[in-house]
Amino acid sequence: MSEIRTSTYVTIHGLPLTIELNYPFHHSVSGADFEVLHGQMLMADDSGMKVEVSVHVSQVVREHLPSLDASDTEAVVVNALRKEVDRKQLEFLKSGKRQPIPLSTRFMNFRTKQWQFSTSPDEEIATMLRNRVYWAGHKLGAGRVRIVEPTEAIYTGATLEKLAEIARGLAAQGFITLDGEHASATEKLIAMGAEIEQHKEAAFLELQQKHAYEHAVKK
Repeated sequence: MSEIRTSTYVTIHGLPLTIELNYPFHHSVSGADFEVLHGQMLMADDSGMKVEVSVHVSQVVREHLPSLDASDTEAVVVNALRKEVDRKQLEFLKSGKRQPIPLSTRFMNFRTKQWQFSTSPDEEIATMLRNRVYWAGHKLGAGRVRIVEPTEAIYTGATLEKLAEIARGLAAQGFITLDGEHASATEKLIAMGAEIEQHKEAAFLELQQKHAYEHAVKK
């Protein structure tokens, strides 16, 4: 049975993404030995910019996953997509152009046998979580946003305990109100909207300029 899983996250560089994944995985129709999951990432603003993606899981990577069900793969897929945006590997467009994303072992720490997408300092994590509450909670109207959760832990390389500590720090600074693992934007955070959105615009411009340069070189 098909299922669309939708979530909103922010990259380390400040780009807010609404991610839609169209489960289940299906076997590649090209004859290649990998499983495929289609989806898209939309910039969580009114720009209409998006990336159509095709996530590829090889048999080698599948051995490291309990199953290909959404419950076992969504966090890893979401973080692989965020990481590729961090690396400026994906181009945002207004028209559909599906871009392949290999979910490969380069996202794994072979010493610990765990997924590892980055190792972020506390200040960077705090900014990202604060911005996620602004975008998902305030701008997109979700209200409460779960920020102490496994997907963020896997993406940042932090423990859930560390995320909880950082969340308490944001609450102490008056940026969020905290209710267990969930946070809501305060007036202080909402008042920072122009600064947060300017930072997003700068990060997005840098990403798009990289792809514009690559297109120019190919001509």
